[in-house]
Amino acid sequence: MRTIFLVVAGIGIAAGCSDASKTTSVYTPNGPVTVPANTAPASLDISPNKLALHPGNRSRLTVQVKNSAGETISGASVAWQSADPTIATVSSTGDIQALKLGTVSITASASDVQSSASVVVSKAPVASVTVALGTSTIQVGGITTATALVQDSSGATLTDRSVQGASSSPTVASVSQTGAVTGIAAGSTTLTATVKGSPLAPHSLLRVRRRHHLHPLPVCSSHWRRRISPSDNRRKQAR
Repeated sequence: MRTIFLVVAGIGIAAGCSDASKTTSVYTPNGPVTVPANTAPASLDISPNKLALHPGNRSRLTVQVKNSAGETISGASVAWQSADPTIATVSSTGDIQALKLGTVSITASASDVQSSASVVVSKAPVASVTVALGTSTIQVGGITTATALVQDSSGATLTDRSVQGASSSPTVASVSQTGAVTGIAAGSTTLTATVKGSPLAPHSLLRVRRRHHLHPLPVCSSHWRRRISPSDNRRKQAR
């Protein structure tokens, strides 16, 4: 309330003038517009002002638009923009979707007033690693495949992690970088998978057996050759 003193016939009179009657200019896409001062944006408060997400995660930013008196302006129009939409996108309602690793600034604008929040997209921590073998027993010289399933806390598969396989007895079985397991000698070995940056090291037991040699049965010539009898010879001579 602003007070104005008037002097009429030597008598002082106080008259009230409401701040609601004040006006100011705000900037819109169509140019400046004059509005009541208590509806003109003076500051924006974004919450939270920092987000930590993983690729594929979603979240939401909210904003309070305030006038010069610090009062919240309800229904104020707010525009959102991502400085790098390849890292994280933002919708017209402040919904965030993380796409790839990196840090990006998300800006909210109301008239000519702006405020920003930082979104950091990082790798999700490994919550579980499971090792599976194509078969738990192979023969010497045989090959099977070891696969590792890496997941985060939500159960989503993490396909961007490097997995290293190792055999506790390399003389029994070897493991290639692609997960191929080859039996070398009879015995047992433990196959372990490790993921960089994770303390988890699940394992699976593999048994390698001696190769079974099959001895061929003797072939009887009578099975393959038709026996020639004297009568057959007489038929041939008659022809």
